[in-house]
Amino acid sequence: MRFLVMAREINPPDEILRRVIFVVYLLCWTGMAITATIGLLQHRLGLLSAAVLLLGASLFLKVYGERYFEFHRLAKSFPTGITG
Repeated sequence: MRFLVMAREINPPDEILRRVIFVVYLLCWTGMAITATIGLLQHRLGLLSAAVLLLGASLFLKVYGERYFEFHRLAKSFPTGITG
């Protein structure tokens, strides 16, 4: 008995790059939220400064990603579909 296995199509390199940059954006945004929360709770200026830097990076990635990497389409493919 032979089983037919359908091969999954491999994503092209530009699609993999889009997804990696989208995940980096999500990590920056999540890291900013966590760092800002801890910084506010502990009254630490260093953590708040790091949160501002992460906010800048996430805003840059969001603007750049929506323009060049189709973040709207990628956001729909993630489980929640919400990216802020």
